[in-house]
Amino acid sequence: SACLVGSEMCIRDRAITHWLPAAKIELQENAQATQNSRVGEPITRSISIMAQGLPAELLPALMPQTPDSINNYPEKPELVNQEFIGGIAGKRSDTIAMVPTQAGTFTLPAINIPWWNTDSQRWETASLPARTITVLAAKKSSLSADNNPIESNTATLNQANAQEQNTSNSLLGNTSKNTIWMPIAVVA
Repeated sequence: SACLVGSEMCIRDRAITHWLPAAKIELQENAQATQNSRVGEPITRSISIMAQGLPAELLPALMPQTPDSINNYPEKPELVNQEFIGGIAGKRSDTIAMVPTQAGTFTLPAINIPWWNTDSQRWETASLPARTITVLAAKKSSLSADNNPIESNTATLNQANAQEQNTSNSLLGNTSKNTIWMPIAVVA
């Protein structure tokens, strides 16, 4: 049974924030690399909601909370409407790049969207199950402290700069001693 609480609808004591009257609502998910992902490597997750009878602009964003050890980078949602003789169908797709910051097993919560079925005149729920992500430690770098190209290049550059400085000082020293000969050399 539905009730009205303030400005929110509720179903069996659960508040809902979106009034979604439609003939049909479906959820789809596409998650890339959810098993054996590595720390620092992005996992792309796309969730779409399709509604027969509602434009895409009225469909809610579907990105649930993720664990604190996963950084989220959402993309701009994709909204698509298709008109047909019987009305309109809307689709909203939300994509997010999730970057794990530590190894472990994490659960992305289930998504449950209550909606009003305009054909049967009753509440229904569109759902996606919870998803488990296994995150492995970051791959070990093939560079060691002894074999770091930045450090070895820096040492090589410092050595080259020191040699160049010595050569410059030597030339400057010779030039300052022989400044009297410069005008003669230029005239000749």
